[in-house]
This record gives sequence, C-alpha cells and structure tokens, in this order.
Amino acid sequence: MNRFQRRIAESRAKKDWEKSMQPKLNRVLKNGAGLTADEQLREFFKEYNDRFLKHGPNSLPAMFVFLRDFFSQNHNTTDPPLSLYGESDHIASLIDFLDFATSKDISTITSVEGFGLEDSVIYNYTFSSRPGDFTVEGEAGVQFSPVASSLIRHGNLATIFTTAGIEPSELSKLAKDLEFDREFRDEWLNDSYQDQKGREPDKVGVGSSLSKCFATCRINLLDKTILNRGVAIDCGTHYNVFLDDPEPFENSMSSGEVEKYLETQSEKLEQYEALFEVCATAVYLPAYFGFKYTLIRDTTVPTAQAPKRYHMQSEEPVAEAKSFPKPDGVRFRRVQSLEIVDTGRKFTQKEYVPPSFKVIVGGFWRRLKDGSVGTGPDGKPVEGRTWIKPHTRWN
Repeated sequence: MNRFQRRIAESRAKKDWEKSMQPKLNRVLKNGAGLTADEQLREFFKEYNDRFLKHGPNSLPAMFVFLRDFFSQNHNTTDPPLSLYGESDHIASLIDFLDFATSKDISTITSVEGFGLEDSVIYNYTFSSRPGDFTVEGEAGVQFSPVASSLIRHGNLATIFTTAGIEPSELSKLAKDLEFDREFRDEWLNDSYQDQKGREPDKVGVGSSLSKCFATCRINLLDKTILNRGVAIDCGTHYNVFLDDPEPFENSMSSGEVEKYLETQSEKLEQYEALFEVCATAVYLPAYFGFKYTLIRDTTVPTAQAPKRYHMQSEEPVAEAKSFPKPDGVRFRRVQSLEIVDTGRKFTQKEYVPPSFKVIVGGFWRRLKDGSVGTGPDGKPVEGRTWIKPHTRWN
C-alpha cells in the first residue's frame, strides 16, 4: 500500500470511528433532566468531544481548563473521549438562596464536608426566576442575569460554572474587549473570521432576548480561596474569553510574558466582578438545600430517552428514578426543588454583601499530572496543581 492509499485508508477508518461514536454521544445528549444547567453542560460536552474527534486534544479551547473538571477522560478507543460525571439535578430560588448565603447560617460551614458536595458528582442548579427578573450590576453599569450554576468537587477543590444572560445592547459597554481573545466554535474552526457571517449569539431561554455569557471559578474549600476565574461571552460565531489561568498558553510563554498576560487578564475580569461574586457564592447551594431539607420536593422527570408515553402522562414513574445515575441509558431523572413561593415579594433593587473569598494574586497555578500533589501559596499541599511564584526583577 503506497502513501496515498494509506492516507485514504486512514481517513476512512477515522470517519468510521467518528460514526460509531455518534450514537454514544447522542445518548448522553438526550439523558439530561432538560433544565438549563444540565443542558448547557451538554452543549459543551458535544462541542469538546467533536473537537477532540475531528481535530485532536490540542484543539480544545482555553475554557476547557475549567470545564474539564466536569468530564472524565476515556482512554479506550470504543467510547467518546470525554464523559460527563454522574449528576444531581435541582431547581432553586436565587433570591432566597442569596438571603441564606448572606446570613449567619453559613458560618457553621468550617470543613470541606460541610459544603455538602460529594466527590466527583455534578450538582446542577437551575434558578426558578425567569431570565432578566434578577440581575447583578458590574462595572460600567453592565447587568448580568444568572440563570443556572453547576458545581463539582475533586478533593479539596470545587469548580463552579454559572450561566447568565446579558442584553446584546450591553455588549457595547464592553466593546474595548470584544476585539480580542476570540475562541471560535467548532463549526467555524476552519474558516477565517472574515468569512463568518450570520450566526447570532445563543439566548438563555425560550423567548428571552438575553445572550448567553458564562463565569467560572475554582475554589479551595479548605480556606475558601478563589484560585482561578474565567468568563466567556457568546458572540455568535465565537466566544470572547478572559481567564487568569495561564495553563493554555504557558508552554509558549516566558515567565515574564505569563506575568504580563495575568496582569492584563485580571484587569479585564474586574468588569465581571459582580457575576463572579454570584458564581463563587453558588458553592453554598448544596448546603442551602441541606439547611432547608424539610421543604425539598422530589420530582421524577422523563429524559428525551424515555418512551413517549411518559412524556404524556402526569403519573411519576418513581420506581425507575435513580440518584447520581451513570451517563448512558438514563430514562428518568430525579429533580429536587426548593421553589420558595412568596406572593408578597417583589423584585426590587437590593444590595447583597456576598460571602468573603480570598483571591490570590502575584503568582499563578501550574497543572500537574493526574495523581500528583503540589504546594499552594500558603505552603499547604494541593492536589493536581502547584503554585508558581513570580520572579523578582531588580532595577
């Protein structure tokens, strides 16, 4: 077999492999509870697996340094490269939760276990308010409307991924940043920016005018320290991404360039401080459900994989529901709701003092091999990462 024939054979084998992956990918895409939080994770699940299969692991975008915490990696060749961890689904009142998170009740949480996060389980929380009903205002008067948060813990580290909405007209207030740090969607990877037209940003809900944006952070639960932050704004064909984790670029940067990069990114991230405060505060959502456990309502909902008859009837097939189900073949999901009904409560302007978290500056984190233990800025051991101090320059 000559080189040309070998390339043809390799190309056909790759296409056959991708084709065999599609049914497995579809099972995961269809097995969620159908709420904003789990649906958004599945959008990125599809995007990242598609990139991995078509272009290889080096094509994964910068935001993957956060979202990879929600995926386990498969090393065999018969399954998709990435799988979602097991999930626990919830519906919550954002306003009532913020009342809890800004009260003295959270002062009792003094250990990793107190946060109520089981290791390597995704906790999805979709907020019951409509997009736009509740907003937080950042610098330059930009308003964000949080609609969902997903959390996962690995060891002492928790990663929070928050979906929010922003009015398209508000993007003009961030215009100075929207010309940089583009991260193209998979379907646009092979086209130049000038060739891309016509794709509007995704909306946060049916009938909503708000475009999607995302905030994410990683927290050390031992001392409530925010290790890294990132934000992505949906601009249609691409995302504008800013993050203070240099891992995606550090192999191509000198230590001085890394410092300059972090300084620039930190300045950009300040515009999203209000959104980060809600994102970080979401780490208390499991404890909030634990505190109000007597008010929790359990509901079993059919996924897209369930027979059609279950989508038409009102009876709940409780016997078929499972907690923390494995990703494949799930026909029903158990959803826990804490929908606080207060007909006298109106959406009014109110100031919240978020829980305090430390944000470390003056250095950066470097990812280690799986199973390795590094050292944090306080000298304490940290799983999977180590803290790199900036070098001192002398004039």
